[in-house]
Amino acid sequence: MALLVIWTVTMTLPTLLAEDAPHFLRAVGVLPLVAVFPALGMDWLLAQQPSRRWRMTLPIGLTTVTLLFALGSTAAAYFGDYAHADMTAYWFEDGAEALAGAVNGFLGDGWDGEQMRHGTLDKQDVYIDPALWEISSSVSFLVPPSPAVHTLPVGAAWPPIGNGPAVIFVWPYEDPQRVWPMLSAPAEIRIERGPLSQGDRDPEPFTTYRAFYVNPVETPPQAVARFQDGVHLVDHAMQRTPEGLRVELEWYATADLGKDYTVFVHYMRDGQRIGQDDAQPAEGHYPTRLWRAGDWVHDTHFIALEGAPDPARDQLYLGFYRPQDSQRLDLLDQAGNPAGTYFILPVIHEQNNE
Repeated sequence: MALLVIWTVTMTLPTLLAEDAPHFLRAVGVLPLVAVFPALGMDWLLAQQPSRRWRMTLPIGLTTVTLLFALGSTAAAYFGDYAHADMTAYWFEDGAEALAGAVNGFLGDGWDGEQMRHGTLDKQDVYIDPALWEISSSVSFLVPPSPAVHTLPVGAAWPPIGNGPAVIFVWPYEDPQRVWPMLSAPAEIRIERGPLSQGDRDPEPFTTYRAFYVNPVETPPQAVARFQDGVHLVDHAMQRTPEGLRVELEWYATADLGKDYTVFVHYMRDGQRIGQDDAQPAEGHYPTRLWRAGDWVHDTHFIALEGAPDPARDQLYLGFYRPQDSQRLDLLDQAGNPAGTYFILPVIHEQNNE
Protein backbone atom coordinates (compact mmCIF):
# COMPACT_ATOMS: atom_id res chain seq x y z
CA MET A 1 0.00 0.00 0.00
CA ALA A 2 2.84 2.37 0.80
CA LEU A 3 4.42 1.62 -2.59
CA LEU A 4 1.21 2.64 -4.37
CA VAL A 5 1.07 5.98 -2.58
CA ILE A 6 4.80 6.71 -2.94
CA TRP A 7 4.79 5.74 -6.63
CA THR A 8 1.73 7.90 -7.41
CA VAL A 9 3.02 10.98 -5.62
CA THR A 10 6.52 10.65 -7.09
CA MET A 11 5.32 10.20 -10.69
CA THR A 12 3.03 13.24 -10.50
CA LEU A 13 5.90 15.52 -9.49
CA PRO A 14 7.21 16.05 -13.08
CA THR A 15 3.94 17.69 -14.12
CA LEU A 16 3.21 19.43 -10.83
CA LEU A 17 6.65 21.07 -10.73
CA ALA A 18 6.89 21.86 -14.46
CA GLU A 19 7.23 25.50 -15.50
CA ASP A 20 4.44 25.18 -18.07
CA ALA A 21 0.85 24.09 -17.55
CA PRO A 22 0.14 20.56 -16.19
CA HIS A 23 0.43 17.96 -18.92
CA PHE A 24 -0.72 14.32 -18.94
CA LEU A 25 2.34 13.24 -20.94
CA ARG A 26 4.62 14.26 -18.08
CA ALA A 27 2.42 12.27 -15.68
CA VAL A 28 2.52 9.06 -17.74
CA GLY A 29 4.61 7.35 -15.05
CA VAL A 30 1.47 7.12 -12.88
CA LEU A 31 -0.37 4.87 -15.34
CA PRO A 32 1.17 1.49 -14.43
CA LEU A 33 -0.24 1.61 -10.89
CA VAL A 34 -3.11 4.09 -11.00
CA ALA A 35 -5.54 1.36 -12.13
CA VAL A 36 -4.78 -0.56 -8.94
CA PHE A 37 -6.78 1.88 -6.78
CA PRO A 38 -10.23 1.08 -8.24
CA ALA A 39 -9.28 -2.61 -8.22
CA LEU A 40 -8.61 -2.41 -4.49
CA GLY A 41 -11.97 -0.73 -3.98
CA MET A 42 -13.73 -3.45 -5.97
CA ASP A 43 -11.93 -6.14 -3.99
CA TRP A 44 -13.07 -4.56 -0.72
CA LEU A 45 -16.69 -4.49 -1.91
CA LEU A 46 -16.55 -8.17 -2.87
CA ALA A 47 -15.19 -9.06 0.54
CA GLN A 48 -18.26 -7.50 2.17
CA GLN A 49 -20.72 -9.81 0.32
CA PRO A 50 -21.43 -13.14 2.11
CA SER A 51 -23.34 -14.69 -0.81
CA ARG A 52 -21.49 -16.33 -3.70
CA ARG A 53 -24.21 -15.19 -6.11
CA TRP A 54 -23.75 -11.58 -5.06
CA ARG A 55 -20.00 -11.94 -5.42
CA MET A 56 -20.54 -12.72 -9.12
CA THR A 57 -23.39 -10.30 -9.83
CA LEU A 58 -21.99 -7.25 -8.07
CA PRO A 59 -18.68 -6.95 -9.99
CA ILE A 60 -20.39 -7.54 -13.34
CA GLY A 61 -23.06 -4.93 -12.61
CA LEU A 62 -20.65 -2.36 -11.26
CA THR A 63 -18.23 -2.89 -14.13
CA THR A 64 -20.99 -2.54 -16.73
CA VAL A 65 -22.39 0.64 -15.19
CA THR A 66 -18.93 2.13 -14.77
CA LEU A 67 -17.91 1.38 -18.36
CA LEU A 68 -21.17 2.77 -19.79
CA PHE A 69 -20.83 5.93 -17.73
CA ALA A 70 -17.18 6.31 -18.73
CA LEU A 71 -18.02 5.74 -22.40
CA GLY A 72 -20.85 8.28 -22.40
CA SER A 73 -19.05 10.98 -20.45
CA THR A 74 -15.82 10.58 -22.44
CA ALA A 75 -17.64 10.73 -25.78
CA ALA A 76 -19.57 13.83 -24.71
CA ALA A 77 -16.44 15.56 -23.44
CA TYR A 78 -14.26 14.60 -26.44
CA PHE A 79 -16.71 15.27 -29.27
CA GLY A 80 -18.42 18.16 -27.46
CA ASP A 81 -16.50 20.53 -25.22
CA TYR A 82 -13.00 19.41 -26.19
CA ALA A 83 -13.60 19.35 -29.96
CA HIS A 84 -15.04 22.88 -29.97
CA ALA A 85 -12.81 24.55 -27.40
CA ASP A 86 -10.50 27.29 -28.67
CA MET A 87 -7.65 25.94 -26.56
CA THR A 88 -7.82 22.61 -28.41
CA ALA A 89 -6.83 24.37 -31.63
CA TYR A 90 -4.03 26.17 -29.79
CA TRP A 91 -2.71 22.92 -28.28
CA PHE A 92 -2.59 21.30 -31.72
CA GLU A 93 -0.81 24.35 -33.23
CA ASP A 94 -3.65 25.29 -35.57
CA GLY A 95 -2.05 28.65 -36.33
CA ALA A 96 1.29 27.12 -37.36
CA GLU A 97 -0.47 24.54 -39.51
CA ALA A 98 -2.57 27.28 -41.14
CA LEU A 99 0.58 29.25 -41.97
CA ALA A 100 2.23 26.23 -43.57
CA GLY A 101 -1.01 25.39 -45.39
CA ALA A 102 -1.26 28.93 -46.77
CA VAL A 103 2.32 28.76 -48.07
CA ASN A 104 1.84 25.33 -49.64
CA GLY A 105 -1.59 26.18 -51.01
CA PHE A 106 -0.25 29.27 -52.74
CA LEU A 107 2.62 27.32 -54.33
CA GLY A 108 0.54 24.21 -55.03
CA ASP A 109 3.01 21.90 -53.30
CA GLY A 110 2.72 20.08 -49.96
CA TRP A 111 -0.05 19.91 -47.36
CA ASP A 112 -2.44 22.85 -47.79
CA GLY A 113 -4.59 22.11 -44.75
CA GLU A 114 -7.01 19.84 -46.62
CA GLN A 115 -5.01 17.72 -49.03
CA MET A 116 -1.53 16.99 -50.36
CA ARG A 117 -0.52 18.87 -53.49
CA HIS A 118 2.29 17.98 -55.83
CA GLY A 119 4.07 20.36 -58.16
CA THR A 120 5.04 23.99 -57.61
CA LEU A 121 3.22 26.57 -59.69
CA ASP A 122 5.44 28.58 -62.03
CA LYS A 123 6.47 32.17 -61.34
CA GLN A 124 4.96 32.41 -57.87
CA ASP A 125 7.02 33.48 -54.87
CA VAL A 126 6.54 33.36 -51.12
CA TYR A 127 8.34 35.75 -48.77
CA ILE A 128 8.36 34.91 -45.05
CA ASP A 129 9.27 37.06 -42.10
CA PRO A 130 12.03 35.16 -40.23
CA ALA A 131 10.08 35.61 -36.97
CA LEU A 132 7.39 33.27 -38.29
CA TRP A 133 9.78 30.33 -38.58
CA GLU A 134 10.20 30.57 -34.79
CA ILE A 135 6.49 30.16 -33.99
CA SER A 136 6.68 26.38 -34.21
CA SER A 137 8.85 23.67 -35.71
CA SER A 138 5.68 22.52 -37.49
CA VAL A 139 6.07 25.36 -40.00
CA SER A 140 9.49 24.32 -41.30
CA PHE A 141 8.45 20.65 -41.09
CA LEU A 142 5.33 21.12 -43.24
CA VAL A 143 6.74 23.56 -45.81
CA PRO A 144 8.83 21.66 -48.40
CA PRO A 145 12.17 23.24 -49.38
CA SER A 146 11.66 25.31 -52.52
CA PRO A 147 13.51 28.07 -54.40
CA ALA A 148 10.18 29.90 -54.48
CA VAL A 149 10.21 30.32 -50.66
CA HIS A 150 12.34 33.28 -49.54
CA THR A 151 13.19 34.19 -45.96
CA LEU A 152 13.31 37.96 -45.55
CA PRO A 153 16.54 39.44 -44.18
CA VAL A 154 17.02 40.50 -40.56
CA GLY A 155 18.28 44.00 -39.85
CA ALA A 156 18.04 45.16 -43.47
CA ALA A 157 15.40 46.59 -45.80
CA TRP A 158 13.19 43.99 -47.39
CA PRO A 159 13.67 43.70 -51.16
CA PRO A 160 10.96 44.46 -53.74
CA ILE A 161 9.11 41.41 -54.99
CA GLY A 162 9.12 40.34 -58.63
CA ASN A 163 6.47 41.04 -61.23
CA GLY A 164 4.68 37.72 -60.80
CA PRO A 165 2.11 36.65 -58.21
CA ALA A 166 3.52 36.67 -54.69
CA VAL A 167 2.53 36.53 -51.04
CA ILE A 168 4.35 38.08 -48.09
CA PHE A 169 3.83 36.54 -44.64
CA VAL A 170 4.78 38.85 -41.78
CA TRP A 171 4.71 38.91 -37.99
CA PRO A 172 1.63 41.12 -37.41
CA TYR A 173 2.88 43.00 -34.33
CA GLU A 174 5.60 45.01 -36.01
CA ASP A 175 5.42 48.09 -38.22
CA PRO A 176 3.78 47.14 -41.55
CA GLN A 177 5.67 49.90 -43.40
CA ARG A 178 8.45 47.39 -44.05
CA VAL A 179 6.08 45.64 -46.45
CA TRP A 180 4.90 48.65 -48.44
CA PRO A 181 8.10 49.23 -50.49
CA MET A 182 8.05 45.55 -51.48
CA LEU A 183 4.69 45.75 -53.28
CA SER A 184 4.77 45.92 -57.05
CA ALA A 185 2.49 48.22 -59.08
CA PRO A 186 0.03 48.01 -60.68
CA ALA A 187 -1.18 45.08 -58.58
CA GLU A 188 -4.18 43.58 -56.88
CA ILE A 189 -3.50 43.61 -53.13
CA ARG A 190 -5.36 41.45 -50.64
CA ILE A 191 -4.43 41.32 -46.97
CA GLU A 192 -5.54 38.40 -44.80
CA ARG A 193 -5.21 37.80 -41.08
CA GLY A 194 -4.15 34.35 -39.90
CA PRO A 195 -5.88 32.39 -37.11
CA LEU A 196 -5.10 32.80 -33.42
CA SER A 197 -2.38 30.94 -31.54
CA GLN A 198 -1.52 30.61 -27.87
CA GLY A 199 1.39 28.85 -26.23
CA ASP A 200 1.59 27.57 -22.66
CA ARG A 201 3.31 30.75 -21.48
CA ASP A 202 1.21 33.24 -23.47
CA PRO A 203 -1.37 35.06 -21.31
CA GLU A 204 -3.69 35.69 -24.29
CA PRO A 205 -4.14 34.40 -27.86
CA PHE A 206 -2.34 36.29 -30.62
CA THR A 207 -2.74 36.56 -34.39
CA THR A 208 -0.31 34.10 -35.95
CA TYR A 209 0.54 36.01 -39.13
CA ARG A 210 -0.54 38.64 -41.64
CA ALA A 211 -0.45 37.76 -45.34
CA PHE A 212 -0.12 40.26 -48.20
CA TYR A 213 -1.23 38.67 -51.48
CA VAL A 214 -0.02 40.54 -54.56
CA ASN A 215 -1.17 39.77 -58.09
CA PRO A 216 -0.19 41.88 -61.15
CA VAL A 217 -3.04 43.74 -62.85
CA GLU A 218 -2.99 43.76 -66.63
CA THR A 219 -6.46 45.17 -67.39
CA PRO A 220 -8.05 47.88 -65.21
CA PRO A 221 -11.35 46.70 -63.72
CA GLN A 222 -14.63 48.38 -64.63
CA ALA A 223 -15.92 50.85 -62.06
CA VAL A 224 -19.17 50.33 -60.17
CA ALA A 225 -18.89 53.81 -58.64
CA ARG A 226 -16.37 56.61 -59.03
CA PHE A 227 -15.18 58.97 -56.31
CA GLN A 228 -13.10 62.11 -56.32
CA ASP A 229 -9.28 61.82 -56.53
CA GLY A 230 -9.46 58.81 -58.84
CA VAL A 231 -10.85 56.19 -56.45
CA HIS A 232 -13.16 53.60 -58.01
CA LEU A 233 -15.36 50.98 -56.37
CA VAL A 234 -14.99 47.96 -58.66
CA ASP A 235 -16.73 45.17 -56.74
CA HIS A 236 -18.63 44.45 -53.55
CA ALA A 237 -20.20 41.56 -51.63
CA MET A 238 -21.84 41.07 -48.26
CA GLN A 239 -22.68 38.12 -46.07
CA ARG A 240 -24.68 37.71 -42.89
CA THR A 241 -22.74 36.19 -39.99
CA PRO A 242 -23.83 35.35 -36.43
CA GLU A 243 -22.18 38.60 -35.28
CA GLY A 244 -23.63 40.89 -37.95
CA LEU A 245 -22.82 41.74 -41.56
CA ARG A 246 -19.52 41.18 -43.37
CA VAL A 247 -18.99 43.63 -46.23
CA GLU A 248 -16.30 43.00 -48.86
CA LEU A 249 -15.25 46.02 -50.96
CA GLU A 250 -12.70 46.29 -53.76
CA TRP A 251 -11.17 49.67 -54.57
CA TYR A 252 -9.11 50.67 -57.60
CA ALA A 253 -6.88 53.75 -57.72
CA THR A 254 -6.42 55.52 -61.05
CA ALA A 255 -3.92 57.97 -59.52
CA ASP A 256 -1.57 58.27 -56.56
CA LEU A 257 -3.64 59.50 -53.61
CA GLY A 258 -0.93 60.69 -51.21
CA LYS A 259 -3.50 61.43 -48.49
CA ASP A 260 -5.09 59.47 -45.67
CA TYR A 261 -8.80 58.74 -46.03
CA THR A 262 -11.08 56.66 -43.86
CA VAL A 263 -13.62 54.36 -45.48
CA PHE A 264 -17.09 54.60 -43.94
CA VAL A 265 -19.76 51.90 -44.26
CA HIS A 266 -23.03 52.97 -42.64
CA TYR A 267 -25.95 50.60 -42.19
CA MET A 268 -29.18 52.53 -42.71
CA ARG A 269 -32.77 51.50 -41.97
CA ASP A 270 -35.54 53.83 -43.10
CA GLY A 271 -32.91 56.56 -43.41
CA GLN A 272 -31.63 56.09 -39.83
CA ARG A 273 -28.14 54.78 -39.11
CA ILE A 274 -28.28 51.63 -36.96
CA GLY A 275 -24.73 50.36 -37.48
CA GLN A 276 -21.43 51.39 -38.99
CA ASP A 277 -17.77 50.57 -39.50
CA ASP A 278 -15.28 53.37 -40.20
CA ALA A 279 -11.69 52.29 -40.80
CA GLN A 280 -8.72 52.76 -43.05
CA PRO A 281 -8.66 50.22 -45.89
CA ALA A 282 -7.44 46.68 -45.29
CA GLU A 283 -7.72 47.10 -41.50
CA GLY A 284 -5.26 49.98 -41.69
CA HIS A 285 -2.49 47.86 -43.19
CA TYR A 286 -2.56 49.66 -46.56
CA PRO A 287 -3.65 53.28 -45.96
CA THR A 288 -4.77 55.39 -48.91
CA ARG A 289 -1.74 57.69 -48.73
CA LEU A 290 0.30 54.76 -50.06
CA TRP A 291 -2.03 53.88 -52.92
CA ARG A 292 -0.44 54.16 -56.34
CA ALA A 293 -2.04 54.37 -59.76
CA GLY A 294 -3.11 50.85 -60.62
CA ASP A 295 -3.50 49.52 -57.07
CA TRP A 296 -6.51 47.24 -56.59
CA VAL A 297 -7.16 46.92 -52.85
CA HIS A 298 -9.45 44.44 -51.09
CA ASP A 299 -11.16 45.92 -48.05
CA THR A 300 -13.29 44.14 -45.42
CA HIS A 301 -15.70 45.68 -42.90
CA PHE A 302 -17.80 44.11 -40.12
CA ILE A 303 -21.00 45.71 -38.86
CA ALA A 304 -22.58 44.43 -35.64
CA LEU A 305 -26.35 43.97 -35.98
CA GLU A 306 -29.23 42.78 -33.85
CA GLY A 307 -31.75 40.69 -35.72
CA ALA A 308 -31.91 39.88 -39.42
CA PRO A 309 -31.48 42.44 -42.23
CA ASP A 310 -34.64 43.74 -43.89
CA PRO A 311 -33.86 44.19 -47.62
CA ALA A 312 -37.01 46.24 -48.12
CA ARG A 313 -35.90 48.87 -45.58
CA ASP A 314 -32.12 48.59 -45.32
CA GLN A 315 -29.30 50.17 -47.32
CA LEU A 316 -25.55 50.64 -47.02
CA TYR A 317 -23.99 54.08 -47.47
CA LEU A 318 -20.28 53.98 -48.23
CA GLY A 319 -17.59 56.49 -49.09
CA PHE A 320 -14.42 58.24 -47.86
CA TYR A 321 -13.61 61.10 -45.51
CA ARG A 322 -10.47 62.79 -44.22
CA PRO A 323 -9.94 61.90 -40.55
CA GLN A 324 -8.60 65.34 -39.59
CA ASP A 325 -11.67 67.34 -40.66
CA SER A 326 -14.31 64.72 -41.72
CA GLN A 327 -14.38 66.21 -45.23
CA ARG A 328 -15.85 63.62 -47.58
CA LEU A 329 -14.79 62.73 -51.09
CA ASP A 330 -17.43 63.49 -53.69
CA LEU A 331 -19.20 60.72 -55.54
CA LEU A 332 -19.01 61.44 -59.29
CA ASP A 333 -21.59 60.83 -62.00
CA GLN A 334 -20.87 59.57 -65.50
CA ALA A 335 -19.85 63.05 -66.63
CA GLY A 336 -17.44 63.45 -63.70
CA ASN A 337 -19.59 65.95 -61.80
CA PRO A 338 -20.25 65.72 -58.02
CA ALA A 339 -23.33 63.59 -57.26
CA GLY A 340 -23.31 63.36 -53.47
CA THR A 341 -20.84 62.11 -50.87
CA TYR A 342 -21.76 58.43 -50.61
CA PHE A 343 -22.68 55.45 -52.76
CA ILE A 344 -25.76 53.39 -51.89
CA LEU A 345 -25.74 49.59 -51.90
CA PRO A 346 -28.84 47.44 -51.35
CA VAL A 347 -28.63 45.03 -48.43
CA ILE A 348 -28.96 41.36 -49.23
CA HIS A 349 -29.92 38.64 -46.75
CA GLU A 350 -27.43 35.81 -47.19
CA GLN A 351 -26.85 33.68 -44.12
CA ASN A 352 -23.38 32.38 -43.28
CA ASN A 353 -23.60 29.40 -40.92
CA GLU A 354 -19.88 29.08 -40.29
